[in-house]
Amino acid sequence: MKRKLLLLLFFIGASIQAQEKVNELRITPEGFNGFLVKQFEGKTAEELYQAVTKWSEYNINNASVSNQSNIENEYLSYNVMYKSGLFIRSGLAKLVWDPMFKVEFRFKDGKVRYDIKIISMNMHPNYGGKYPQAMIFRGGMLAYSFFNKKGKPKANTEQARNQIEDIANSIIGSVSDHINGESENTKSDW
Repeated sequence: MKRKLLLLLFFIGASIQAQEKVNELRITPEGFNGFLVKQFEGKTAEELYQAVTKWSEYNINNASVSNQSNIENEYLSYNVMYKSGLFIRSGLAKLVWDPMFKVEFRFKDGKVRYDIKIISMNMHPNYGGKYPQAMIFRGGMLAYSFFNKKGKPKANTEQARNQIEDIANSIIGSVSDHINGESENTKSDW
């Protein structure tokens, strides 16, 4: 019961925290530090929506199943899992988690808003054994966490925090590159 309450409080805190516009996503004790808005001059909301939809087909396994919400030309939301996307070395053990993200896109003429939230960080089934099965942001004894109870980063999680930030920011970079026609998954004259 305590664990469920902690997770509920985490998600409420993360959703409240993620309302600030930032230039780059960073991890905080409450989740990511905000949302990003990227400008795409001369592109309509419809063109941006179509580009992100196409990007998702190239880059998300079972994109139609992963699509959690779709309001044409206004909003898209996907749940995306990164298998073995996060790991920590603990003594001789390598602990591996499969983070699941909720990736949201909001469209207006000339710009896209990116919101990324972590839904879960369950331990990969092939790793861990007796270790806790979840990774949380601010923790105690029931789970691994990025930050201690006072909100200070834990030293042994620096690499994992960087991995989570890199995944989130690479999603944004990949989508932006696709919109600008700079990615490999665009149509070529072969």
